[in-house]
Amino acid sequence: MMNPELPNIVETPNHFFYGSVDLISAVGTKTKIKHLENGFVEVTKTFVAKDYQYKNNDSLYNLRK
Repeated sequence: MMNPELPNIVETPNHFFYGSVDLISAVGTKTKIKHLENGFVEVTKTFVAKDYQYKNNDSLYNLRK
């Protein structure tokens, strides 16, 4: 099984790009960066959302309804 390619992150004063997605709800707090082995970077950022859900599976639809 192949691992998905990790995105590049670009932060500007008014934007926070996660790959090609502009996460406009990224709060303007300081971004925490930790350099990992193999050139990877751990990025910690806070986000504001209207709602949050955690699902135990990757299924898009619950077909048992």
